[in-house]
Amino acid sequence: MADDPQSEIRNPKLEHVTVLLHEAVDLLAPRPRGVYLDGTMGGGGHAEEILKRSAPDGIVIGLDQDADAVARSRERLAPYGKRIVIRQANFRDIAEVLSGLGIDALTASCWTWACRGSISGTPSAVSASRRRGLWTCG
Repeated sequence: MADDPQSEIRNPKLEHVTVLLHEAVDLLAPRPRGVYLDGTMGGGGHAEEILKRSAPDGIVIGLDQDADAVARSRERLAPYGKRIVIRQANFRDIAEVLSGLGIDALTASCWTWACRGSISGTPSAVSASRRRGLWTCG
């Protein structure tokens, strides 16, 4: 198993740490009644912070192609009820997912890319986008 380059990804003891959480979500400026997309949801940390800040009725749509990440995020974010919609999908399928949900506009979106299996174990980039701009954090 040690020779398997994917072994760290499948390690159930691998701890997910959300990086630049406040910096990224601050740029999104979540507010009530907003509709937000976490296009690469992973462990659900950014989605959870967006949900907290957009209470009581902001909605987050979370996408991840990894079935384990989807399962963990569903469990973590279950207390938010109908305010969180999670789909196992690649971010390239955004238009199809949003159309299927009857959503034609987003307030903002968040994208994070992690270097899974890297020596440092830290993400290489965190991005947040708003209607009028794009920011890259880290």
